[in-house]
Amino acid sequence: MKKTALVTGILGQDGPYLAKLLLEKGYKVFGLTRRYSNPSFSNLEYLGVDKDVDYVEADLTDESSLINVIKNIRPDEV
Repeated sequence: MKKTALVTGILGQDGPYLAKLLLEKGYKVFGLTRRYSNPSFSNLEYLGVDKDVDYVEADLTDESSLINVIKNIRPDEV
C-alpha cells in the first residue's frame, strides 16, 4: 500500500521540493492550500510535479478544518 503525505506550504519555496522528493519515494502527496486565496502553482510547475499532487483546502489557524483534512486523508506523514 502506498504511503501518503500531507505537505503544508505546498505553494511556497520548500514545499514543492519536499513534494518532489516524496513523489520520487513513492508517496501519494496531498498539498495543503489556503482557502480563499489565489494560488500560484509556478514552483510546482517548475519542478514538473504540479499534476502529481492532490490539493486540499484548509486553514492552519482553523483546528476543525485541519482535523477534517486529517480524518479524510489519514496521512502517514505530515
